[in-house]
Amino acid sequence: MRKKVDKKHYKSFEAVNLPGYFIGINEDRELGIMEKKFDEGADTKDFVFKMEGSIKKKCLKEKHEKGLVDEKAIWSSCHTFEARMQGDGNFVIYKWTDGEASPIWASDTCGTGTGPYKLKMQEDGNLVIYDSTNAPKWASNTCGTGTGPYKLKMQKDGNMVIYDGEKAAIWASGTDGK
Repeated sequence: MRKKVDKKHYKSFEAVNLPGYFIGINEDRELGIMEKKFDEGADTKDFVFKMEGSIKKKCLKEKHEKGLVDEKAIWSSCHTFEARMQGDGNFVIYKWTDGEASPIWASDTCGTGTGPYKLKMQEDGNLVIYDSTNAPKWASNTCGTGTGPYKLKMQKDGNMVIYDGEKAAIWASGTDGK
């Protein structure tokens, strides 16, 4: 949980991958991770931190020319679900619970081709994993479906979805509620 003060300042942050732990100022006025819920009624004037950019990407858009490369990820807004392009060529959705990650979906492309790998949201609506020779290793098979621009989003319900420019879902991992 984070409470916005203005565009770049927040009162508290829930630690990514460790729900229930928060970054804050301890009794000695040191920055630290605390194991307690952020008290909404507390005096928060000392709990303001400046953010330089976002903590994690929440979606992959076709305009992201590099795509998602080895060991990079997109996260759900609640930081419970992570979709990671792994260095072994597998694209995996993880659910994080009590600091532990459990896979709930995978492209099953581990070891196919040669790394480094990248996941690319293409202008035609197709989501594709490429190896270092630019050979496709997996695809969503959504080429020509809907209208652009397209984006891949890791939702807070655990479902990874490709949306078209009209905000219509054209593909989903089917992992909602897992």
